[in-house]
Amino acid sequence: MPQLPAEPEPERRAGPLETAAFQELDAVSRAETLAGGVVLALARRIDQAGPDDTGSSFAALTKELRAALAAAVAGAEQDDEIDRARKQMEAKRRGRAG
Repeated sequence: MPQLPAEPEPERRAGPLETAAFQELDAVSRAETLAGGVVLALARRIDQAGPDDTGSSFAALTKELRAALAAAVAGAEQDDEIDRARKQMEAKRRGRAG
């Protein structure tokens, strides 16, 4: 018997916490990293919490989200400082060469 084609899955919309987490990660260029993916998965899970989720499970997820977000953005400010220093050095080199 031939198989019917699978129905396309409906487009999933990000919830408010996932959206906020993505914006925060994207602002420091961390949304596409593995650590950023963990943050987004946790935020998505919290956004999808239902009546079967207990308060303790919700608390555990939010605690893990805070830790994962801190780990994901760690060093982002340091990268910005390094990028600024590199740009300054390149500008000085161009000034001497010109």
